[in-house]
Amino acid sequence: MNTFIKVLLTILGVFVLLIASIALYFSDYSEKRKVKKYAEDTYGYDVEIKQLYRTGIGSDYEYVVFPKNHQHLEFKIILDPYSDTITDNHASALEADKALHKLDKVIPAIEDLGFQGPDYTNKEISIRFSDETKKHALYLYTATPIEMATFEKNELDRFFELQNLIKQSGAPITYVVVEDMREPADSSSILFYMKDVQSTNTKEDFLLQLKKANPGLK
Repeated sequence: MNTFIKVLLTILGVFVLLIASIALYFSDYSEKRKVKKYAEDTYGYDVEIKQLYRTGIGSDYEYVVFPKNHQHLEFKIILDPYSDTITDNHASALEADKALHKLDKVIPAIEDLGFQGPDYTNKEISIRFSDETKKHALYLYTATPIEMATFEKNELDRFFELQNLIKQSGAPITYVVVEDMREPADSSSILFYMKDVQSTNTKEDFLLQLKKANPGLK
């Protein structure tokens, strides 16, 4: 292959890549416009697009968005690339946001106990709501390792205070999961259902409910 043909193929390759990049840019721009227009037409929101999720070629585009004046109200707008059908989980996000507003008044105290939200939300505490199960879930993280063998001695006090704070807030939370921040292979977690601990007034009663939900504590 002579030098001229090599140069020509290189130029053609660069040209094809350039055209593909331009097409991808305009396609992405067009989809974002659709998402923003959908949010405006459906809910009256001027939204920011935080993130785009795709699980593979041909899969739906899942845009994580939030209204510019309400950053905590994150929801997904899902675009089917084949049919141009658009759906969302705004109802779930709205339910979670309502619950979070109730929890807000005790969040500083929860953080003072050493609990936080996940790193991907900048450690901000949030609530998840499922349309399918109608359940509110609160996921918290702690830098202190959760050791089952020493839980009663080292952790029971602050977990008991945590569930008291949630009760005081009146937030309609179904269950709470607290996970420590060690590597996944080493980390431990504690789960409790608020309906099970609603009438617990002592640490002993609370521990009993924890043992029912967490076999490792037994």
